[in-house]
Amino acid sequence: MSKTDAKFWGTALVAPWRARGRVFLELLEQRRLSGLIYRGGFELASRSGLLRSLDWGSSRLATDKISNLSFEKFFFPEAAGSYAPFVAVRGYLPGIIEVADDLCLPRRRVFELVVDGPTDWHRDPLGGQRFPRHHWSKLKLPTDTDIKYTWELGRCYQLTALARAALATDVERYKEAFRAEWLSLLEANPVGQGIHFTSGLESAVRIVNMLFSLRIGASILDGPSERRALRYIAETARFVWRHIDFARYWVPNDHILGELVAVYLAFRALQIYPHIADRAWTEIQTELLKQFSDDGVYGNQSVTYQRFALQWLLLAWRLGAVCGDELTEAAQQRLAASARFMEAMAGAGEHAFRYGDDDGGQVLTIDQTAFQDLRPLLAALGRGGLIEERVPLGEWAFWLFGAEPAVASP
Repeated sequence: MSKTDAKFWGTALVAPWRARGRVFLELLEQRRLSGLIYRGGFELASRSGLLRSLDWGSSRLATDKISNLSFEKFFFPEAAGSYAPFVAVRGYLPGIIEVADDLCLPRRRVFELVVDGPTDWHRDPLGGQRFPRHHWSKLKLPTDTDIKYTWELGRCYQLTALARAALATDVERYKEAFRAEWLSLLEANPVGQGIHFTSGLESAVRIVNMLFSLRIGASILDGPSERRALRYIAETARFVWRHIDFARYWVPNDHILGELVAVYLAFRALQIYPHIADRAWTEIQTELLKQFSDDGVYGNQSVTYQRFALQWLLLAWRLGAVCGDELTEAAQQRLAASARFMEAMAGAGEHAFRYGDDDGGQVLTIDQTAFQDLRPLLAALGRGGLIEERVPLGEWAFWLFGAEPAVASP
């Protein structure tokens, strides 16, 4: 329950009618009547089992769609060939190897925790409780632990880390760990089942990391395994699209933006459902204009959330350029304004002036910098021409804009 919801229901129980009415009007203004109606229908469908009936079998892709899955349109394939010398020259290789070696032990870091053993997808690494592999609508988020620790495992940052290590070093144990992690993911997380499908945004982050890991590690999986992985990505994107109204009506911020971008990336990259990709592209621009003000400030009024939103927008913008989808003039100006605001927040240093909420979220964790460091984002924004290019080229800029070195400004 959000703070606004809790405020409403608490006030409804103890406050006089006048205060109760004010809070209800506040809720209506924030959620809109359509959102309240949708939420009521959603809760009814969830509790009655209707959502499970609608989901059953509907995520399966037709056989003719499967044969067309490919990566012909996904950022810069030529960048992969220069990745090894790039990370060696930039000094990134030791950090990449350190993370991959830990994953091979296996050991991983989940925020401040160090977790040993193979990925236990449905166990909370913080509190130790285990979540059942039921249909997502039957699961309730726990109130006695922080669910983001479990969700962090399901974002699949480890797939991208292993793929990058394998590409940079050609070491077999990284490839073996990559194959094993993919197999574990597919076996333990059927689409729509379990705690990792209770949030559309978490599925969206997972889609991006699965796409990137397969693009980077294109030759690691054999043919049947790669087709199975691509099908899983497509089915996950279908799942997100089927339930995107929850974000559209109830969390119309970075959730709807991230889910739209993930659907767009998956369907454009895999060349399926072009009508859905077209609609997602249009809605991405609508959300950009709604969520960012004219001066570039994000509606959540948080530097870290604005960085998160800009990461999503950069991914969509770059794939749109590859696929011939152009932003409207208004959307381009708003994106540029947001980039300039982030540049101003960073100033001359690596850490931004901090304000607003901060849940530690990123779409991809491919740069070896502290979470508060905005330089990887600024490098990508500079390479894209949205701000002046003046920071060292990082992996975000490398994978989105190619392998050419950054040009230092005077």
